[in-house]
Amino acid sequence: MPKNLHLQTFTQSWQLARRQKQHRLAQGRLTANEAASRLPDSGEMPLARLPVSHGATPTVYATAENRGHLLIVAPPGSLWREQLRLTLSHWPGAALVVDPDGQLYRQTAAFRQALYGVVYAHPGYRLRFNNLLRLWHEEVAFQLHQLLMPELSQADSSSDANHTATNRTVSLFCAIGFYSLAHKCNPFQLLLDVALTDMLSALAALETVPQARLHVRHFSKGQPPQLAIYDEATVQAFSWFSHQLWRYQEAYATFALPPVSEGVVPEQWFREKKTLYLTYTTSQMAEMAGLVAAIVHSQLLAHQTFGGGRPLLLVLDAALANRLPHFTQFLTTASDYGITVVLTAPSLTALDALTPTGSGETLAGQFGHQLWYVPRDRETAVHISTRYGTSLDKSGELVPALSAEEVLGWADEALLLVTRQERPYVFLGQPVKLPEDFPQRQPPLLPTPGAKPRSYDKWLPLLPSFTMQIQAALIDKGAMADPAEKDTAAAKKELGAGETAVLPEPVVPPESRPEPPGEEDEASEKSLNIVRTKFR
Repeated sequence: MPKNLHLQTFTQSWQLARRQKQHRLAQGRLTANEAASRLPDSGEMPLARLPVSHGATPTVYATAENRGHLLIVAPPGSLWREQLRLTLSHWPGAALVVDPDGQLYRQTAAFRQALYGVVYAHPGYRLRFNNLLRLWHEEVAFQLHQLLMPELSQADSSSDANHTATNRTVSLFCAIGFYSLAHKCNPFQLLLDVALTDMLSALAALETVPQARLHVRHFSKGQPPQLAIYDEATVQAFSWFSHQLWRYQEAYATFALPPVSEGVVPEQWFREKKTLYLTYTTSQMAEMAGLVAAIVHSQLLAHQTFGGGRPLLLVLDAALANRLPHFTQFLTTASDYGITVVLTAPSLTALDALTPTGSGETLAGQFGHQLWYVPRDRETAVHISTRYGTSLDKSGELVPALSAEEVLGWADEALLLVTRQERPYVFLGQPVKLPEDFPQRQPPLLPTPGAKPRSYDKWLPLLPSFTMQIQAALIDKGAMADPAEKDTAAAKKELGAGETAVLPEPVVPPESRPEPPGEEDEASEKSLNIVRTKFR
């Protein structure tokens, strides 16, 4: 009897272990040994190391066949930067990297240039004029306005009139676009120059181009510039326009127009295996996030138009992704154009801001590969616990395989990997590390910028003086008499009310009449008649 009981207990334990394994595999949860045998150990992007039982630590990769976006959720201070370095060292195509402080540029630029193609860094290299600055198209002007100008806070929009006036600044973008098109000048530099010019001179100069005049009058509510300066809402709108663009003044030389080519990133650099790093400092990245987002957005549009589906790796963080228009929709279509996104975020809460519904879990589901490092907040820990799945206890009840408290107590060298190969898999791994013999080389030198003095009013045409402009506007509105007419009236007044001006008659020369003949002429005529009669 005890022997049969022991056999029965063993059978029940075996059946429970089998059901638990089936339940675990049904959720796609693997052990390290199972992951090492099922998942690829080479490819385009390294994902995680596997602490297998036989001593070696193989690495799981994402391959070209199973290419998908990569999400890295790691709090500050984690070991996630080495993940980006190894990703850039393995990625075989073009790459656009948003790199605050230039750390990735210093560590990977020389390696990528030696293996793949030319490397560019901005600031340093200037960017080519592209679809970003065709401001004479209203949709382009509106989009750039949305990127550069943050939305008004509740404190700033004290009234609907002020909010409407600031929205009218889109018309200034359009007017600047038409003016730059007519005079063949740099639209971005003109935009910054207008922001430093006084309102009267700026609007009067833009009105010299007929196509821009319509947009200027829309901004000034139909008033000429000489009278618009007395409208409070219009003046506040122009002041807000100038104030918001002040943060971008140090980026005045960002874009270059043809025929300038030296020190300029080619317009279609992504068609080859080249790399563009955006290496603004952390403070500049926070201050000029709108400009960086505009640059990234324009490069992505150019790749979708001219890239021909070639691979492009985009590396950015959640703060910048929040400034890109329709980022969630972009993720769904990016792979159709060969774009692979690597997004970094400090927590699940940072992902909530990227979706219209405020659900970071929904956004995370659009990434084929997810790396969840040791969290510092409970919300992220709860999500990791939920994503890892459940298990069966001895009574057959479902319980979390990992509790949120256990996740918060992980060691630093632990992470949760979610990857989609032929099906989704989830398992615990370790962060990847740079090999000890990884080459450390000096990054390529950047071109030396030509220091040229800037004159922000150089774009202004020759306009009448301020006094003459005000005088002309008042005369046009009938609020002031014309000085020329005033002088004429004064001259007439001097003649007197009853006096009339007598003008002298013109001198006409007398008619020419033949003079009467003299005595000598009569005597000679008589003698001639006698001679004619004698010889007749």
